[in-house]
Amino acid sequence: MIDWISLLPVADFPVGVSRCFLVRDRRIAVFRTDAAWHACDDLCPHAAAPLSDGWLEDGCVVCPWHGARFDLASGDPMTPPAASGVRIYRLRVENETLQLEWRPE
Repeated sequence: MIDWISLLPVADFPVGVSRCFLVRDRRIAVFRTDAAWHACDDLCPHAAAPLSDGWLEDGCVVCPWHGARFDLASGDPMTPPAASGVRIYRLRVENETLQLEWRPE
């Protein structure tokens, strides 16, 4: 079953900002660029660094601790030291509110 979970009003999330949300006991990093929204697991699988403290570069989020890069379209690891990927989440804007698609694993 798919649920859409409201995170916050779009007006409260400026361009260029990243945030961490706790959704059903899972930390999720959300990023806003000029052109898009992106969401992935917040914890880097390599050393549990908060990816919401990282930055976006060429369609990837870069881990702030060891520089591992994860593709924001697929979640795949693009560089070491990460050997596994992160879960990617779909986002939408509904009635000026950012919503995250939740699917059970």
